[in-house]
Amino acid sequence: MKFNVRMTKQKVWPTFVLIAVVLASAFPHSAPALAARGVAQEGSPPTSPTAPAEAVPAEAILAEVAQPADAKAALDVPIPVLQENFESWNFTDGLLYWWQSQCPIGLASSAQTAPQSPQSPQAAQATYFIKRAPASGGTTRTLSQSTQCGLYGNPVSDAQGIYYFNTISQTIEFRPSGSPFDPAVVLSTTGTYPASPITPAGDFVYWVSANTNLYRIRRDGTGQQTVAVNAAPMPANYATSILVLGSTVYWLTKTNLNSIGISCATLPCGTPQALTPVSGFSSGSLIYVPGLTVFNYSLMWVEYGSGSAPDSIRRYSCSLLTPCSAQPPFYTASTYPDIGNIAARNGNLYWRESGPSHRILRKALFGTADPQEIVTNEPGLYDNLYTDTNFLYFAKYLPTQGFYKIPLNATAITRDLAVAENGMEVTQAIQNLANDVPLLKDKPTYVRVYGRQFTGPNAMGVEARLIGRRNGNPLPGSPLRPMNGTLPLVSVITPTIITYDRAKRTDGWLFQLPSSWLNGNVEFTASVDPNHAYTDPVPGNNTLVKTLPF
Repeated sequence: MKFNVRMTKQKVWPTFVLIAVVLASAFPHSAPALAARGVAQEGSPPTSPTAPAEAVPAEAILAEVAQPADAKAALDVPIPVLQENFESWNFTDGLLYWWQSQCPIGLASSAQTAPQSPQSPQAAQATYFIKRAPASGGTTRTLSQSTQCGLYGNPVSDAQGIYYFNTISQTIEFRPSGSPFDPAVVLSTTGTYPASPITPAGDFVYWVSANTNLYRIRRDGTGQQTVAVNAAPMPANYATSILVLGSTVYWLTKTNLNSIGISCATLPCGTPQALTPVSGFSSGSLIYVPGLTVFNYSLMWVEYGSGSAPDSIRRYSCSLLTPCSAQPPFYTASTYPDIGNIAARNGNLYWRESGPSHRILRKALFGTADPQEIVTNEPGLYDNLYTDTNFLYFAKYLPTQGFYKIPLNATAITRDLAVAENGMEVTQAIQNLANDVPLLKDKPTYVRVYGRQFTGPNAMGVEARLIGRRNGNPLPGSPLRPMNGTLPLVSVITPTIITYDRAKRTDGWLFQLPSSWLNGNVEFTASVDPNHAYTDPVPGNNTLVKTLPF
């Protein structure tokens, strides 16, 4: 059943339709209200303004829960889509866009070198370009090419084509996806050139300029307006992501998630509102995620950790029944990996993590399930991820550059990780795995923990923790982190094969005990992968407990 927003004498509205229509006006960012404005659902780019807006059925929103992987499917592997050299890329409405624009080291872009048209003989030798091709296979088309490096700034695609900032003419330009040889549509931005990603939404294109103001201009290049004054003040001075939902514009800076309305008669509509602090620099992936019901929704983004703090995925949630508020982090990486841009589809969130595991993870947007790894040990993964109805698209540059896809419900990669049998030694100088050498009170002490892996691809970055207890009470500092960080494990099916060497310091996690632990009877609990970074079908062997006297 679809929402019917037109009342007639002959038709009686179902109760849930009445609720939804009231909700659309009282709660403008609910899924039905946004659908009625043509706003795409769950992290997708805004729909084309020429496309008819269609409300989302209530039963479809209520069914917006994670789709589990097919238990009968074989282990899914990435499927090659296209092998191409590129600097960065987008994916929209079945089309891959990629480009090469960055100047080589030591060579700056120059306004004296005019770009060549696609038809010119000089263009045959062009190094810099924007191309596109159907992800399902088909003709690769060059939308623009030039002998001038640095020409294409901040490209972004939507259902109509691709926008970019022409660094030579200092204007935003548009090239339609289906007309590669047509001249670019120029959107005049004299003196207001972008210092943020360009964001097409509805009938307009939005950006934050170097003068810190937020602007928009119609897609045909007319009617430039100031949406917000001082949208990215110092010390931020940059917007990493812009999202337009109905009559509100949201954007991220280095310090805050911000918003401003755009429904007033004359822009700007007041001053920007800082909704919640951002503690670290954020990525360019602010997305909208509908809730389990029409009464709530969330904004999500990646926040880079400051200093030694790990990266995290943040969530700002709104409900008709409660005020909008920042939620606890949806996910926090270990101290080493960094998180790339996020994508949402079918009730799941997807993201890329860099080394040491170089992987793509999937986690249900609702509930407490641990994340699942669906791509692993793939060095050179790009930040960007995109989805369509069936697949997740990603790119990598090692061993060769190209685009790949994997089913959204790909089978999760599993590993049986474990603490090795007798894999903990508490040492003050000399010790064995049986811990037969007595421990002296208040003497500097270290603990070595050894791990094993019995199934699955090699785990390249495994965490460990050590908890100390005396009389059942945790000791100060618990749980301890190892001095040598994460370690790789090698998968060996035969349990009798030992994969670690006690003579090598790097073959085990090393912990230095605090002075408050060095007396009396201490119960040590060592755990491997305590934060469930890997999907482990046998979690019972991930811990080892020993009690030793000092």
